[in-house]
Amino acid sequence: LVLHSPLPPPKETLQVWRVFEELHAEGVVRQLGVSNISIPQLQALFEEATVFPSVVQNRFYRQTDYDRDMRGHDLYPSPTLGPHLIPS
Repeated sequence: LVLHSPLPPPKETLQVWRVFEELHAEGVVRQLGVSNISIPQLQALFEEATVFPSVVQNRFYRQTDYDRDMRGHDLYPSPTLGPHLIPS
């Protein structure tokens, strides 16, 4: 299940993500993902999420510099430290 894009208020994005997490816990979906998200938005989601995105799908256009800032990081969820964006 993929959240097409974050909602303008981060609080609303988290409300939607909580519903996604419930569906995941119930076994309705196996993986969660996000698209069209920025690094700060992703970090904010990681701070609150109990189920981390398995997929990040973003635009890949010349106008956005081919999402170079996002591609320059690896998503690394740590069981002890929580999720982090680590420069690759």
